[in-house]
Amino acid sequence: MKLLEIKNCNRKGMSNKRGMANNIMAIIIFLFVFAFITIMGYLILNEFIGVLITSGYYVGETATTGDNFLGGLKIFDYVAVLIMFALIIGIGVTNYKISAPPVFAIVQFIMAAIYGFVGYYFNFIFAEMTGSAAFTTTTLFFPKMLLICNNFHWIALISLLIGMITLYGKREEDGFLG
Repeated sequence: MKLLEIKNCNRKGMSNKRGMANNIMAIIIFLFVFAFITIMGYLILNEFIGVLITSGYYVGETATTGDNFLGGLKIFDYVAVLIMFALIIGIGVTNYKISAPPVFAIVQFIMAAIYGFVGYYFNFIFAEMTGSAAFTTTTLFFPKMLLICNNFHWIALISLLIGMITLYGKREEDGFLG
């Protein structure tokens, strides 16, 4: 019985839908990891193709395949924008049918500063990770992704705003959400 009470206590904190902290932090972390893996993958593939060119093996079918692969990785710049919008809309959709007392909106306003700080911290980490000379030419191919990753604090606050509007901006009619 005691173990069940401990499990329920963990659910009452920031992991419930009223807090929305896990959802907002998941957006930031997912976009951060997606952007870094994409940029790192492009850098590794570009270096591999550079070695193939210097060794003389980058001819014919290999050159066509390598160029198509690099072109395919450049599409991930647009995919990151679509993923960002899908995740932000997902916050609104998941919060729409949830009933929560309006008093938790005050908690959300207090948490907004923390979301902004954490988002800014991820901005700094991403800038430090991709700011080296090795990433200079690679990051030029991903301007939209860099714009997203340099503004995580705004993405967190936009997600919070949309989540709060859909969670607290509806009225309850006879115990059902209308």
